[in-house]
Amino acid sequence: MKEYYLINEVSKITEIPVSTLRYYSNENLVTPAFRDKSNNYNYYSLEQIFNLKLINYIRNLGISLEQIKEYIFTKEEDKFEKILKEIISEVQNKIVCLKNQKKILEKHLMNHKTGKNIELDIPFLKGFEDIKGTEISPEEKIFEKFPLKFEYKYFGFKFLKNDLQEEIKGSHLYISFKNRENKSIVLNKGSYICMWSESLFKKEDISNSIERVQKWAELKDILISQNIFVFFEEEYTLFKENSKIRYLVMIPIDNEI
Repeated sequence: MKEYYLINEVSKITEIPVSTLRYYSNENLVTPAFRDKSNNYNYYSLEQIFNLKLINYIRNLGISLEQIKEYIFTKEEDKFEKILKEIISEVQNKIVCLKNQKKILEKHLMNHKTGKNIELDIPFLKGFEDIKGTEISPEEKIFEKFPLKFEYKYFGFKFLKNDLQEEIKGSHLYISFKNRENKSIVLNKGSYICMWSESLFKKEDISNSIERVQKWAELKDILISQNIFVFFEEEYTLFKENSKIRYLVMIPIDNEI
């Protein structure tokens, strides 16, 4: 077995690129044992190769070069133990984050599968408990209070029947994925006539959907409120192949059946 090795040989043995070995040398992390003046080649000892393999292993555990240098230059065992404890804490936090991310992804997958199977333009009755969210009056600057971030399960409008004649100008409603942000009741407990539709977000399309629900209520002899709710399902809409927006028309029933 040789006592000293060239940098290319060390790179193959340790699986560390030559450029990284030179960087380690410049940072005084692991410098060559000596330089042969006759050919200007750098040579590494077996002990240095062992240290390099150890550094590579520690780096793969998530320990930064700065932390490694801190330990190597001080050689304090307590310091290294502290570093390991810090890394364990960081890894634990990452595990928690990844578990939460997995739950969110699973929820999105389930909602997306459900969204694909929803029947469009068919009114139906559905009962709801109180639904909490945030209501913003038309006078407020919406996007200053609610930036365009992917945080809302539903957003939409609340308005009276006559408000739809010129434009949609009712209150804006937001129901967040984060329950703690849903502070006030935006939909009261009760029965609603609902209908899912899709459109290119044209007022006339939404008006037609509302009219369809109202005619269905007349046909069924159901007395409905003057309040109209239209919610847009941001999550499913964002991942659709076309540019149509999925929305839900909801009109409260005045006489429970």
